[in-house]
Amino acid sequence: MPLRLVNGQRTRDYKGRLEVNIGGRWGTVCSAGGFNPAAARAVCAKLGLEGGRVRLSTGSGFGTSALPILLAGLSCGSGTEAELSACLYSTNTAGCTHGQDVGVVCNRPPVEEVKLVGVSKQKFAVVQLSSGKFGKVCRDGVTTKEARVICAQAGLTGGSLLAATAVEPPSIVSYDRLLTNLRCLGSELDLTACKYELGRVCPSGKSVAVRCASGNLIKARLVGGTSALSGKVEVLYGGHWVAVCPARTDPCGGGESAEATGAAVCQSLGFGFSKVADFGVGTLPTVVGDLNCYHPSWSASAFSLQSCSFEGSSAMRKCISYDGQKNRPLGVVCKQPEINAVSLADLPNCPDCSPNTRAFVLAGLTNGIYGKVCRDGFNAISAGVVCRQAGFKTGALLAAATNQPDS
Repeated sequence: MPLRLVNGQRTRDYKGRLEVNIGGRWGTVCSAGGFNPAAARAVCAKLGLEGGRVRLSTGSGFGTSALPILLAGLSCGSGTEAELSACLYSTNTAGCTHGQDVGVVCNRPPVEEVKLVGVSKQKFAVVQLSSGKFGKVCRDGVTTKEARVICAQAGLTGGSLLAATAVEPPSIVSYDRLLTNLRCLGSELDLTACKYELGRVCPSGKSVAVRCASGNLIKARLVGGTSALSGKVEVLYGGHWVAVCPARTDPCGGGESAEATGAAVCQSLGFGFSKVADFGVGTLPTVVGDLNCYHPSWSASAFSLQSCSFEGSSAMRKCISYDGQKNRPLGVVCKQPEINAVSLADLPNCPDCSPNTRAFVLAGLTNGIYGKVCRDGFNAISAGVVCRQAGFKTGALLAAATNQPDS
């Protein structure tokens, strides 16, 4: 049973008056006899959306229909029905009026991925929603702020909006959705945190094209290892998680560039660096181009992923690692960072403290980064170690408090 949500003069695709098609005729659904929440969820799921809330069409801004009323008493069981025809309903609509037309409000699906597609420097933003649907991004009202967030979710930095052209994104997929009225602050890391709508009409008819900073990766992960500290390196590039090759050109003729790159990856994940390792081919393709963090004066603690060079393309090739092994993407083993120092912050209003006692909340200093320490599993012995590292004779664990260290 085909269906749609009609929203008066608005063009949003995720809320509106429910209309169904029976025997080639479109018509509305009457709320008389019941329209349960499960039916609303089934409607949203059928449209590739999430959630589902019932609203009367009148009073919700969905407009008044001139179409016939085709159904009444629509009730679904679980809300997961693939078709409304699997639910209970009646075609007896006697006594129904358009004032009883059913409206449904769905949730916008989050933007799971941003892919940058196109040729040369004309890279269009294509979004993939949690429903699996792909969509273009309408250019109207989009600024550099939105371009920065698009690049961030694609795993790149920078972000500038390119001039509108008659060119549109290549048809690598079927574009079932249109992201409209996109508004970001510019500091978000993904589009889901921005404001946007799913629409049918882009007034200008132009899609967003952006230019991101080349070679500046901001996200990495380790997969296929024995723990969170080891694995094959994958980076988010152009909206895809891809394995990478170590640099083909090694200034020292050895493994220094691979080690420098591994150190930068470990540091970006909050770990220290141990060694380069082989974790096999993996399941993802390897991007053409090299991830290279080498510098003649490199040290295992001095590099960040943002300082590395990376040039990739959509073509694929097999890696040849620095030691001559073929088809071996870069893998690393990281290590837990050392706690180089302990900083103790004053805790005001301590009910368990005497006038001569100082109470503190612990903050650890690891690799130059401060962080609070979770209380779970922390005992009196741990408290003694903390106080001794901070230069005190001993210490005790205080009762949990709502106070937190000052920023």
